[in-house]
Amino acid sequence: MRLPPVLVLAAAVAGSVAAAAVDPVARPTLALRALGALIAAGGAAVAGAGVAAFRRRRTTVDPRHPERASALVAEGVYRWTRNPMYVGFVGIASGAAAALGSPLALVGPVALAVYLD
Repeated sequence: MRLPPVLVLAAAVAGSVAAAAVDPVARPTLALRALGALIAAGGAAVAGAGVAAFRRRRTTVDPRHPERASALVAEGVYRWTRNPMYVGFVGIASGAAAALGSPLALVGPVALAVYLD
């Protein structure tokens, strides 16, 4: 059974937080927190645009049940990326990792990208 991508995103962020907590070189500065917030907000905007495009076409956003899809969405953000929701999720996880100021925190977004691929 595939897990819901939002749950995997939460696990990736939690993994980043756990990794940063044991990283002796972690330095979460104000600048890194601001940069991380910007990256995460950008990711949320891309993912949100993908969800909005699906809602406009009245089709499912649940990737675990492709048989429920009722339309092919190729406009809006889908002109730029095949899966903006996943791109956005990786952006959110990357922003969280940046905000933590820890190189080890990158384990979360990397693991998420590998899982989603």
